[in-house]
Amino acid sequence: MNDSDLIKTASLENPFYYLENAQTIWRWVLQHHRDCLSHEEVVNLQAIISLPKEAKALLVRLNMRKGELFCLSDLNYTEIRALETATTLLSEAKLIEIDPHVSFDEATNKLNKDFLWAYCQTRLTNAPKKNTRKAELVVLLKQLTQSDRLQRFSDWGDNRTWLKLTDRSFFKRIQLMFFGNLHQDWSEFIITELGLIHYEAISYSATLRAFKSREDITNYLQLDSVLDQLELTSTESTLTLDDSLLSTNPSRWLEAKRKNVCFRAAQTLEKRGQFTQAMKAYKSIGSNEANIRLLRIMEKQCHPKNTIALAEDLLNVTVHGETRTLIYRILKRQYKKVGGATLSLPSIIHITEKEITFSNAPQSVEKAVATFLTETNSPVYYIENRLIPALWGLLYWEAIYAPIKGAFFHPFQAAPADLYSQDFLAVRKHYVDSLESSLNEDTYKQVILENYHAKHGLRCPFVYWPVLSVEMIEQALDSISKEQIKGIFKYLEQDLRQHKKGLPDLIQFNLVTNTTAFIEVKAPNDRLQIQQQLWLEQLIKLGFDCCVAKVRWLS
Repeated sequence: MNDSDLIKTASLENPFYYLENAQTIWRWVLQHHRDCLSHEEVVNLQAIISLPKEAKALLVRLNMRKGELFCLSDLNYTEIRALETATTLLSEAKLIEIDPHVSFDEATNKLNKDFLWAYCQTRLTNAPKKNTRKAELVVLLKQLTQSDRLQRFSDWGDNRTWLKLTDRSFFKRIQLMFFGNLHQDWSEFIITELGLIHYEAISYSATLRAFKSREDITNYLQLDSVLDQLELTSTESTLTLDDSLLSTNPSRWLEAKRKNVCFRAAQTLEKRGQFTQAMKAYKSIGSNEANIRLLRIMEKQCHPKNTIALAEDLLNVTVHGETRTLIYRILKRQYKKVGGATLSLPSIIHITEKEITFSNAPQSVEKAVATFLTETNSPVYYIENRLIPALWGLLYWEAIYAPIKGAFFHPFQAAPADLYSQDFLAVRKHYVDSLESSLNEDTYKQVILENYHAKHGLRCPFVYWPVLSVEMIEQALDSISKEQIKGIFKYLEQDLRQHKKGLPDLIQFNLVTNTTAFIEVKAPNDRLQIQQQLWLEQLIKLGFDCCVAKVRWLS
């Protein structure tokens, strides 16, 4: 079976389009991840594919809904005409349980207030009034009932037919193997079929898989379960992190997941006042954001000298602009506490301010300023964070979508899964070096324009097609020098996630002198953020005219 046969989205004219899409995923997993499934799971998946259409359709419908428990009378799918037959087939295949035993919490969560009130009437001497809130009824019943006892819904006086998915975790594993995450689902196929989103064609092979084994997938699911536990644990409870969450994972892909989960856990610990545990978690991550959070806890919990020592060490190894700024601020506060120490602050670059007055507050301040500043041979575009990241994305397109291990899981990815990892460029050095050579050989303009035409409309996190025109890109390439392009890209690459934001609102091209100016627009009482300040400073260092347009209105 060819990959092209596996990745066809079903037509939305087909009432069973969602089933066709689900079967595409199932077959894809059998084709590409069979070795990550147990023998029993392979047999079960093949058996599911062999089920009659309506039974499979019901199974998919149930998996697309939230939770594991469903009342049969609430299920109404016009394409599934023999609903009870489909239910019976799924029960015989042990994919659902009919009339299941459920916990107290499961039952009271699903049953409405009227059922619970009626149940109270038969069990309580002093029955609650009809207008008693559901939450109060649940408290009363918990005192009356053994809350750890499993019961059927019929024991609660509900004689409707209830169904329970027997192994939702299996389909969660399938979802992870296909999408590489647990937040994408079958709706991706629908969007693609509607023509709303188009993706770059990706190459796949077993050697490029992020998950090498079943154990890798299990480890990912265990990490994800930590997030569920964080949400379920009451705010009064003491959290304890497993040592495995604090230990580096040898898998590049799982290490990225570990750091993400560990950061979320550290934030929760910090909010709950478990500062020692939070600091251990932040230390195990080592990212810029984690280091700042660690220093801020140390400011409150540790001796200033200890905070200063760590802050100075981090400052020596950190090039990230925002992080350096925040470390300077922390050091300044700590030096004041110990007294006598001084801090040599980085020199401040002066940014010109220009005051512009309008008679009335315009609907869009940025657009109004752009119109005000535009001249015949000097157009101004309100482009904000759209143009510079797009130029980078169009030049480095081949590197972004390079066949790197663990980068792509399926055909519906707008970006590689490791896009914002610290080693994103390092693992693509071969591609990056080749594309950077185009900057030295003056062929970068051709690469950017060729990709603009060849890739137009394909989804990319750096390129927002609706606001980009050939004219604007050509003006940018003519007006921004090669050295300036290099400098801009170098700063952008410091932090691809954060530095594609914070760019000045307006860009102005002088078509006579082939020069570029950047303008940040600020309404009254608005001020520059750290990202915006640093971008303006970088642009001034690169020789651009930059200013802040401070707008005010007369009425």
